[in-house]
Amino acid sequence: MKLLYVIDSLGGRGAEKLTSDLSIIISKRHKCEVLILTNKDDKYSDLLKSAGINVNIVPYNNHFSRALFIKRYIDKGKFDVVHANLFPVTYYCAISKMLCLNKRYKLVMTEHSTDNRRRHHKSLRNLEKLIYNQYDHIITHVTDRKGHDMRYAIDPTKIHSELGWLPETKFADGIKKTIQWYLDNREWWEDIISGEYQNYYDKMYGNR
Repeated sequence: MKLLYVIDSLGGRGAEKLTSDLSIIISKRHKCEVLILTNKDDKYSDLLKSAGINVNIVPYNNHFSRALFIKRYIDKGKFDVVHANLFPVTYYCAISKMLCLNKRYKLVMTEHSTDNRRRHHKSLRNLEKLIYNQYDHIITHVTDRKGHDMRYAIDPTKIHSELGWLPETKFADGIKKTIQWYLDNREWWEDIISGEYQNYYDKMYGNR
């Protein structure tokens, strides 16, 4: 399996860090390369290269030239999966797939933000649909909500005073049961330690 990650840069933000980490993990089992639009504020290229991952830069600023270069890069590299991250890379990769006659590879996108402002513009909605329809799989992340840990800390005072309810399990007992569950269900977490979860791309796209 051969994978290509495409992202605007390898700066120090969350999406870039995630791409860097995933590339290193995936490269232990599969051939992996990273294609970026610019090396400005680069923080991870040296790390990726030290892990044996090729990092290349799209040598154009013109939008169509960038999409055409990515298309040719994918064709030449014969990648099985192309993973696009962040706008405008998601547009370039979608356009490159439209230009590709042999659509043998799977195009994946990570939607790092759930607030896509382009969808709010009526003039861009049809274009957005066209772009998103080029993707075989879209990965979305749910952002943490401010103060959510406090909201999840249950205070049973009201339900106890009004209904007489009390939790059946005390914290000390609950933590013991939780630990015992993990001991009794080792197969649930042993795949993580063994690295079996790295076969995700094989399972999802290997036979497509």
